[in-house]
Amino acid sequence: RSDTSAIARRIWADGRLLSDTLAETYLSLRHLPPPYPPDLRFHSALEYRDHETGEIAFHPALLAAVRDASGCLRGIQRGWLALNGQKAALDDPRRSLGHIHGHGVWLRHDDREHPSGALLIGEGVETVLSLAAVLPSASLVAALSASHLAGFILPGWVKSLLIARDNEPAGIRAARKLASRAAENGINVSILRPVLKDFNADLRLLGREVLVTNLLRQWPEVLAA
Repeated sequence: RSDTSAIARRIWADGRLLSDTLAETYLSLRHLPPPYPPDLRFHSALEYRDHETGEIAFHPALLAAVRDASGCLRGIQRGWLALNGQKAALDDPRRSLGHIHGHGVWLRHDDREHPSGALLIGEGVETVLSLAAVLPSASLVAALSASHLAGFILPGWVKSLLIARDNEPAGIRAARKLASRAAENGINVSILRPVLKDFNADLRLLGREVLVTNLLRQWPEVLAA
């Protein structure tokens, strides 16, 4: 495959903060209020190429920076949006660029010099942000897919790993694979299971109280973390 890292960096540089944008509308509709992490940006008119027809169109998009544990930008995820703030009605409204395997979107990162040792990882940005307020002291990273979750490169400072898995076969397998690898390296691991397909669905459709109650059943220390 060609190296798309330079294109990813250019698109990322063209992005702007989320305030008063369709990206903010999108996240608000997912019950994810501001403030938002700096590694999320908005692009007002990002190119989308139909892989079947070659046709090019331009749509607003939510950008997410994919970094390694040292903070180096490795790529981006692009999520195209409709004008009502929902996902755009495209065949694949989310695409990635760059060398992202093994890395993720760091939605909260402790002081790299003195990390807490606790890391929460999930697949989607929305899934991980749904748990941000419940886990105020953990670093947060979104791996963006099940395969990337399974292959995530765990930083050496991680002592306690929380895996917020999705409720589908690929997500379950990926969570187990990452958990097994972490446990082999002496990391304390817990896999958190949503009620519905993912934790953002729980937040939107069942409410925060149900989300928190479900977490407490699985991991009673969650609110004290």
